[in-house]
Amino acid sequence: MSSEKEGSEGSLRNESERSSTVSPLDRTNIYSDSYQNQDDSIESYDGVDPVGIGNTVTRNSENQPQPLYEDDRPTSIRARRMSTRSSVHSDVGHVLLRQDTKDKKIMQEKKEEFLRSVEKEDDVPSIWRKYYEMIYPSFFLSHWRNPESLKIVLRSWLVAWVSVVLMIIPNSHAWFGNASFLLLIVTFVLPPGGKSISDVFIHNILIFTGLIYAWLHAFIAQAISMHIRKTKFDSTTDFVQHLIENSTCEMGSQVQRCLQREVFKGNYLEVGASFVSAFALFSALLSTFMMMSFFPLYRGIGILTTIFSIIITSYTNAFPMLGGAVQVGELIFKPVGISAALSMISSILVFPSTASSKILDLTVKKLESYKEYSKMQISYLHESLPSHEQFGDISKLQAIMAKSRAMSFPIMLNARFLHKEFSYMRLAPSDVDKWYNSVVEVGNALAGLEFFYMNIQECKKWIVHKSDGFDDIAEFELKNYEPYKTGVYSPVAHYEMHKKLQGYKKYFDATENQDGSQVIKTIDDLDYIMGVIVRLFSAQLDRCHKTLGLCSVWMQLTNKFRLSRFIPSYKRKYRNDMARCQEDLSQARKEMMENLDPSTTRWKEICFNDEKAYLVMPVFGQASLFSFILKQYALSIEDVCTLIEEWDTTKVIPRLYIPFQKYIYRGSNKEDDDPRRNERINNGVKESRIKVTKRSPDALPPETKLGVCIRRFAKGYQHLMNDSSFLLGVKMAVATVCTNILAYSPATLYWYYGHRILWGPVSIAISVTIDSYDSVYNGVSRIVCTFLGAFVAAIGWYISCGNGRGNYYGFGAVCFVLFFFACFHRHFSSHYNPLPAILFSVTLVLVLGTSWQDAKIPPVASLKWGLEPAYSRFIAVLAGTSVAFIISCFPHVTTGSKKVRNLISSVLKEIGQTHCEVKEAFTCRFPKDPSRHKKLREDPAYQQVFRSLLKLAGVNKVIRGMQYEPHIMGKWPKKKYQILVQSEIHILKLYYLLLASLRMFDDSDGWSYHIRHRLGWENGDLNSAYFAVIFMSASALSQRSALPNITPSELAFKHLALLSDMGLGDPFYGSDDIFYNKVRKNSQDDYFVELNEDILLGNDGRCNMVTLILMHLIYEKVDEIMIIVKSLVGEEFDFLTDFEEYTPKENI
Repeated sequence: MSSEKEGSEGSLRNESERSSTVSPLDRTNIYSDSYQNQDDSIESYDGVDPVGIGNTVTRNSENQPQPLYEDDRPTSIRARRMSTRSSVHSDVGHVLLRQDTKDKKIMQEKKEEFLRSVEKEDDVPSIWRKYYEMIYPSFFLSHWRNPESLKIVLRSWLVAWVSVVLMIIPNSHAWFGNASFLLLIVTFVLPPGGKSISDVFIHNILIFTGLIYAWLHAFIAQAISMHIRKTKFDSTTDFVQHLIENSTCEMGSQVQRCLQREVFKGNYLEVGASFVSAFALFSALLSTFMMMSFFPLYRGIGILTTIFSIIITSYTNAFPMLGGAVQVGELIFKPVGISAALSMISSILVFPSTASSKILDLTVKKLESYKEYSKMQISYLHESLPSHEQFGDISKLQAIMAKSRAMSFPIMLNARFLHKEFSYMRLAPSDVDKWYNSVVEVGNALAGLEFFYMNIQECKKWIVHKSDGFDDIAEFELKNYEPYKTGVYSPVAHYEMHKKLQGYKKYFDATENQDGSQVIKTIDDLDYIMGVIVRLFSAQLDRCHKTLGLCSVWMQLTNKFRLSRFIPSYKRKYRNDMARCQEDLSQARKEMMENLDPSTTRWKEICFNDEKAYLVMPVFGQASLFSFILKQYALSIEDVCTLIEEWDTTKVIPRLYIPFQKYIYRGSNKEDDDPRRNERINNGVKESRIKVTKRSPDALPPETKLGVCIRRFAKGYQHLMNDSSFLLGVKMAVATVCTNILAYSPATLYWYYGHRILWGPVSIAISVTIDSYDSVYNGVSRIVCTFLGAFVAAIGWYISCGNGRGNYYGFGAVCFVLFFFACFHRHFSSHYNPLPAILFSVTLVLVLGTSWQDAKIPPVASLKWGLEPAYSRFIAVLAGTSVAFIISCFPHVTTGSKKVRNLISSVLKEIGQTHCEVKEAFTCRFPKDPSRHKKLREDPAYQQVFRSLLKLAGVNKVIRGMQYEPHIMGKWPKKKYQILVQSEIHILKLYYLLLASLRMFDDSDGWSYHIRHRLGWENGDLNSAYFAVIFMSASALSQRSALPNITPSELAFKHLALLSDMGLGDPFYGSDDIFYNKVRKNSQDDYFVELNEDILLGNDGRCNMVTLILMHLIYEKVDEIMIIVKSLVGEEFDFLTDFEEYTPKENI
């Protein structure tokens, strides 16, 4: 099953507001699709079905007790009311045990079979297969016929080709100097292809800013060293005069070359100045590394800044005058500036695009994928029934949704520049933001149908396998296995599973003999329920599909209508097409909203059907869930249509929008608080609640200002020392400076300069990573890519020039072809991260560029050309990568498994906070906005879900990278972590749906007390158990500590027992119902809703059922997490040994 992000998308308003307005559920694979079009979704796994809220499966009882009430009608309303008690319970919490427990042998066999399926990890391709796929030329074979790919490559290739021409022309080559190949290095590190105009401009401005930053470090170090040098000169002229007076150099055209020879021989190198330069290099590298850690999207700029820092600082140190920094800086500024100019010009002239147009194009593609998903849903509903073998296989649906979510990452990349560009279009940048978020909500609502199918499939599973109820994912308590013989640990969670299974068995044994029991008995019953849902909702799904398609057509027309408005023929065609689209959209929208929700009368006809009277509540429960999701889908499309209607009225023609243009938003007026309503909502509890604050167990709060300052300093220092990025940056900077020591010694400076030893420290600085799997993967891939790049470059050089000193036409022709393929590799190579592709391209450029440079304008210490630069480059990278690997892994290595555990643990704690936020939203915020002026994505609970899904998106990426990490002490339990992440994703997605369903109550004030009790939010025991499970699971994962043998889990069963004690928490059965009377005696009955058939089948009644189903499924998933965590960390405090002794005495 695909993973969600697991998350949410960022808003396009501006960079400071993105995290507060993005949809969480569309961000499932946010970081999964990068420039290399990678997929971070969790692989599917066999033997595990998603846990859903199925209807009950009970044994047919031939001796049913007579009903308490009889009626002249075949099945009276009263009888149906009395028969729904057990069916509602079972519809909310699916049956976990319906089997004959007397046959111990059969049970044990089923247990053993399940253990093998869960504990045994799936086979994965060998590591060599991974690296073979890495070097297979799919980057070209899969893209060279794609017009969109060719457009991306063509721009980068043209910039590279023009750079080669500037290198070939003698005059321009001489003007650039010895670093002319930096033209191509900058181009390949940050290619302009596929980027918007604003993206290219801003990135190149940042590149130049990074160059200035690196140069300032060298310049300041040079200025400081001038005060401690024994031999120094005020200017370059004075230094030249000194050389001439000493007869070292002669006046003429070669004086500059003579100056460089004397400088790089190390004759004027001093120890004090070298220490200053080394410290400046350390400062530049550490600050740049931290910048890359805080802003990973700008890693390419950080890499270039690192390269500039090492080059400028190392070479400037050799000069005994301040002008040396100017000379070296000028040598670097020229090619970098020209490369930036070429990239900017190409972005304007070669297939230009703006961030807004790219975002709108991608949203149109998302809508098209939603259309495909909706079309498949329609076909699935009509053609597939639960009785079919293939029912429940929604992998194709999930693949389509995953494909649409993969578009979110490039949308976010372009969103950074949405408010920073000139654009000419109908929609303002803020409108693009609104459009994107509305489109995301459509996908979120549509994806919710997965839970409906999971629900039906789970019910089908219990019907088919009612003789063996042990294939649930949580059931890990099985036979003992010897870990060293079978490769698995002994099973855990005996207490939880036995208590859970015994509790359910006792419960259903007590309820199945009740008169009029309503249960799903056969597959035919499921087919009947599915048929009811198809008859009731298929037409509305068709109408939504049609309206969604017209919205996509409208945006396609709008996005193309820019400068083309000045072409009369196109303008006339646009007006005709747009008028026809608006007419069709208006009609489709009207039909969709007119049939938004079936009437109460229609619900009665469907549910209270005498043909299947015992399926009243199962039909009502499943239909309510499907109706809620479909209604969310229609309302999200309605929001899109509302935006279209507004823009068709106010923004008919395109206009020019300038960067950083301010838009004024009118905030909604705050409603005056109603004291009576607040008292009713909070049930006498004050609105302001005490916020949870962390405490120090070792000290009370400081009483003086000095104590406050010391405490803050201590916290800051502790945070810095615990920051793995900072410590790794320090190690990297120290190692780079130490390996660059050859540049600080007079005896080795000339050899260092002549053999380009500089490539080694550069490789160290850009190869250090914080994670072990990154270190292994990057180490191998960089060495391989460097070898291939050097080999291809050497072959290319000898093809173009042979053994000579370079041929203008041959060199140009070879570069013309080579860089075309290199651009394909840079843009579309399937590496885990882009750095190996950068290494290949940069190596290709360095070998060819150095060969051309040394052949045509040889420097003071020439490396020659062809094979010499190739093997020098390879050896330098090999040595630098090896040192970087040692730095990354010693003295302490950060494994990917630890990172996964910590991320999952933090998300678990955030799930607990989400639970609090959802309750607060329903009890405090939603009643104050009955007209729903505020969007759901503006609610703090929604934003909490978004943040958690972002973290889970990062977990998916780490899990994918774990395949490259060597597991010396044992195989990493990837399958269990995938299940754990999937469970967290489902919980967060369910909280989103729960939040949306709570938002749909028309009378949230009146239902507040009723819903909070039914969901278990007012039950202290259930809440304490919920937070205890969350905290214990999170702490056990982060600390690798075993969990107690006995834990307060079984949340789903406790919720079911709570409903049983409450009599469903409502007076549906009438005043003489024993459960209802108990509620009346023990609670404040004024806060309960007086239910009847009309209210139950109305909007709020159905929302009541949906929230109950969703919350119960959340409890199920939290129980599942506890079992999975126990299977990872183990148990301690072995208190119970004989589970037959543990049998609850009291009846449920």
